[in-house]
Amino acid sequence: MPPRITVAIIAGNEEKRIADAVRSGAWADEVLVLDSESTDRTADVAAAAGARVEVEPWRGYGAQKNRAAELASHRWIFSLDADERITPELACAVADLPGEPPDAAFRVLRRNHFAGKPIRRWPWSWDTMARLYDRELARFAEVAVHESLETDGPVGKLRGVIEHFSHEGWEDLLERQLAYAILGAREARSRGRRPRPGDLWLRPRTTFLRHWLGRGYLLGGPLGYRLSKAAARMTWTKYVLLRELWEKDVEKITTIPDVRPRRDPRS
Repeated sequence: MPPRITVAIIAGNEEKRIADAVRSGAWADEVLVLDSESTDRTADVAAAAGARVEVEPWRGYGAQKNRAAELASHRWIFSLDADERITPELACAVADLPGEPPDAAFRVLRRNHFAGKPIRRWPWSWDTMARLYDRELARFAEVAVHESLETDGPVGKLRGVIEHFSHEGWEDLLERQLAYAILGAREARSRGRRPRPGDLWLRPRTTFLRHWLGRGYLLGGPLGYRLSKAAARMTWTKYVLLRELWEKDVEKITTIPDVRPRRDPRS
């Protein structure tokens, strides 16, 4: 018999996507949705789909996922995002685990989609994420964004795939990146990081090259170029907002300044 498992999903204003995420985890012993005080029907839709729903204030991605693990009824946690789906093959792989798995966590292959279609070109078509874990041996780094699982023990790998429907299109991607830029600026400000001369010139270019060359996005043709350019724009926006925080001497951005550059931040 496999260990008893809670599929834990953090969500905020995800009424359009949360039901499919919950249903993809219906094989588990429990599906828990930790809703961050959504202003839409996320909590109601999740409950109707079969999830146990808890509502608490937003703490940041890593901290929110750790709180969801604390609230879970079971020691083994499958961390799932609202824009992800667990495939039947992956569910079967989890069901084949022994009652006392030998590893502290397990990595899962994730197939990324853009505008509803799977991305075909490397390197952003696939990635691997540690998602199934023993909460007594692993937890997420409590950073504002781009959290990762930190484990005290070996990490195995499961067959099967998570389907990831991250962005509905370019407008959705840019909105998401603005949200990440806000979180990144706030985290940098909380650490005492001050904007430096040259940040707005150098850092976006560095980000573009890191994606275009370092991560191989150039192999993706026009889409790779546009994604690298979007990443550079997010970096530029983050440092505009960080400067705004220090100039106003505040910890939190309450109004978003006009962050439209007069010129392409990468050019």
